[in-house]
Amino acid sequence: MHRYNLLPVLLIGWTSVNVAAQVANAGPDTLICDGAMSMQGSPIPLGGSGLWALIAGCGTIVDPTAPGTTVYLCPGLNTLVWEVNDGVATTSDTVEVGVSDLPTIPAAGPDQNITGPPFSTQLMGNQPIFPSYCLWTVVTGGSVITNPNDPNAGVSGLSIGSNIFRWTCYTGPCVFGDEVAINAFVWTGIGSPSAAPAALFDLDPRGELIRLNTSANVQGLVISDVQGRAVPQHPAGSDHTWSAAHYAPGIYVFHAMINGVTCTQRFVVSR
Repeated sequence: MHRYNLLPVLLIGWTSVNVAAQVANAGPDTLICDGAMSMQGSPIPLGGSGLWALIAGCGTIVDPTAPGTTVYLCPGLNTLVWEVNDGVATTSDTVEVGVSDLPTIPAAGPDQNITGPPFSTQLMGNQPIFPSYCLWTVVTGGSVITNPNDPNAGVSGLSIGSNIFRWTCYTGPCVFGDEVAINAFVWTGIGSPSAAPAALFDLDPRGELIRLNTSANVQGLVISDVQGRAVPQHPAGSDHTWSAAHYAPGIYVFHAMINGVTCTQRFVVSR
């Protein structure tokens, strides 16, 4: 920001006195997602006046005399100046506002129902338009994405039940996302898939316990947070019950290998 302060000098007898003017402040430089924002100019002193002006870029200032006026700016770099007159002196300050183009509006494609094994399919997101770029992530499920930047990426290792994928598009600070569900069922061999599986486990919020709904052999178990980071497991009395008392409030994903089949289910800890 560049401030200019013109301080007049009053002569009183043989003594010169500097009269301190209120120094204008146009607010911090910033980068925004779309062209509308509220300015953050310093207040206008009693009996004074203020004025916004656009000195580089393009756009519309709704109320040039209001410190917090709304402005609508064009994509690119825009420079505005806030000038304040306090009745004695005039000072000014500039601020730069960068406006990013909106990203491609993501479309993750239609939900799918598949039968297996194998538990694999192809995603059907829309193609991003430069300068946007988009990325697939797994929201729930134990899937592997072959190429997260490919709108039509292949996915394998789908968990039985619901698998949620998110197609997120970015341009600068602008972020939009869309989700798609891939529902995986086991083929019965009699012409139709099985019904959706029962819940893998029960969460007892009062006792803060996780109980597995099967007596089958558990070959492997991982509990992770929504960022995919494994969290410690806390057995509670048996190899089919775990304590959730140690987990902070949030969303977690339970992954278990049961009789050679990977099962995944999401749960929420709240207190």
